[in-house]
Amino acid sequence: MSSTSEPKSTAFGPFRLDIESRALYRGEQRLDLAAEPVGMLYRLLADPGRWVAWTEIAGHAWNEPDVADARIQAAVRELRRALDDDAHRPAYIESSPDRGLRYIGPVTAGTTRNTGSPLTRFALPIAVAALLAAAIWWWFGQPRHQPIAAGGHARLLVLPVRNFTGDPNNGFLADGMTRELARLAAGLDPERLGVIDARASLELKQRPVPPAKLVTDYAIDYLLESNLRTDNRAVFFTTQLIDAHRQKSLWSNTYKYRASDYLDQQDELGAALVDQISRHLLGVAPPAGAVPNLPDGKLVRLNFLNARQMAMQKDGRQRTRAAAIFQEVIRREPEFLPARIELADLWLLSAHPDAGKRARALIDEAIAIGPASMPARIRKAELQLHADWDFAAARSALNELAGSHRLDAKGYQLLAAARVLGRDFDAALGALDEALKTDPTSLSLHGDKAWYLHMSGDFEGAVRQCRRLQALAPEALNTVRCFLDPYRQLGRWQQAADMARKVLVLAGDEPQSIDADSAQASLAAFDRWEINQLGESATASGAAIWRALAHARRGDAREAMNWLQQSYRQHERFLPFAAVIPEFALLHDDAEYRALMSQLGLQGER
Repeated sequence: MSSTSEPKSTAFGPFRLDIESRALYRGEQRLDLAAEPVGMLYRLLADPGRWVAWTEIAGHAWNEPDVADARIQAAVRELRRALDDDAHRPAYIESSPDRGLRYIGPVTAGTTRNTGSPLTRFALPIAVAALLAAAIWWWFGQPRHQPIAAGGHARLLVLPVRNFTGDPNNGFLADGMTRELARLAAGLDPERLGVIDARASLELKQRPVPPAKLVTDYAIDYLLESNLRTDNRAVFFTTQLIDAHRQKSLWSNTYKYRASDYLDQQDELGAALVDQISRHLLGVAPPAGAVPNLPDGKLVRLNFLNARQMAMQKDGRQRTRAAAIFQEVIRREPEFLPARIELADLWLLSAHPDAGKRARALIDEAIAIGPASMPARIRKAELQLHADWDFAAARSALNELAGSHRLDAKGYQLLAAARVLGRDFDAALGALDEALKTDPTSLSLHGDKAWYLHMSGDFEGAVRQCRRLQALAPEALNTVRCFLDPYRQLGRWQQAADMARKVLVLAGDEPQSIDADSAQASLAAFDRWEINQLGESATASGAAIWRALAHARRGDAREAMNWLQQSYRQHERFLPFAAVIPEFALLHDDAEYRALMSQLGLQGER
């Protein structure tokens, strides 16, 4: 009996896919590639030039009915890396949010299509039918998802909304939607459902974390994964709620709007998503008022969401644009509190001499309009802490809010700072731990915890905390800088010098001055470099206190005191911490230092 059997391999470009072993080769070298990307490639090569839907890709590569989008995209990236394929200018694999994947490269030998006897022609349909039956059995045989029990607690992470529109300007809109969804979900039932702060979510755009690592390292139980697509006439928002432990989709949907109407429909979209999250995870409909309306009018709505993302940039021009937009939103929608709060935050970041006064006026207006607004009340405490230096009032207000379990990560972070200034380090670290339950991947919170451990004199604990920070962002400048001070306090001079060298490398400087034989001499050279780096910015808000600290590390008490006085004249928000930073111990007997601490209402010795 004659037949045409399936070839043993398919060659394309410099690559060869071995059909029997499901292995990919470049020439004679076998590439280290997981089974799922190879399964994708096998399916694509079966129909070169034709689009293969995402669901079919997932079913073929994983043999599962539901696969989280993050896993699929990770496998696509792994396959592209193996093929040296550029997603923007693909030579082999083309992707489309709507249509899936297709192979567009040459096939130089063989085919993966079955063309033999009737038995082999029917083998694939039989296999597909068997797979479908197994999938149905698997799906209905699994225990059904149960809502979070009363008294239980779970954590939800709203992943960054991905912008598949092809327009980079929609990146601000996607990020704004991420923040809005996290904010809405956080208000459902904080006792049972903790929602990771949106800042941590947006950090994942820069350093993606595999879902399995989110579960094990960050104690995530559920993920909300979404993307934004568009064509000439419609906007598509696709989302799914995922059980992170089982990698199982609990619910998914695609919302379609006319492009001209989309911004008007965002309240409806937010209500629909919050409704599904509440019903699947909490087992009840969301409480009334869980989705407060955004401003009316498409232009106001889009501008607010975009400006909120601009305000997060370090670029001064972007922040200036954001401030102008917030002012316009306030003019059009006077009762929309978030615009006042965001504008107050921008004032607190500025070096304007009236920054505190203007921020205070905005927050007082927000509280007058909405007395129960937690974000406004937390910002009020922030002003008391950092602008008024009224530490007792800030601590009292934040303690009251914490007692009602209504603080968010930012609120707990402020409460920790207030407690540190009262030298209650244990309580401060406890507040940071509460913040980290909500926002476990926040670099800012982990950095604060290392710094407060250092201030408390627990230098070994500070080093351990720096290692936790290093696990999140190993190449970040502040991560490496975190180790320097506790290593110095512990007398680990060589380790401190090694970290100083890494700081210079990351800062783009030549580290020759750190290559000296003496670690102490290397650190002295690093201190001179750091002071020079601060020199140009030492008159700007926030720089004088750090220059004072750099001089204190060198043992130069006179210069350290001069810069502390400069920090006081500029009313820098971090100046009060000079009362508890160990490096300023050399000033504790200085009458000028004691007088300055007394003006702040703080005791200037440990």
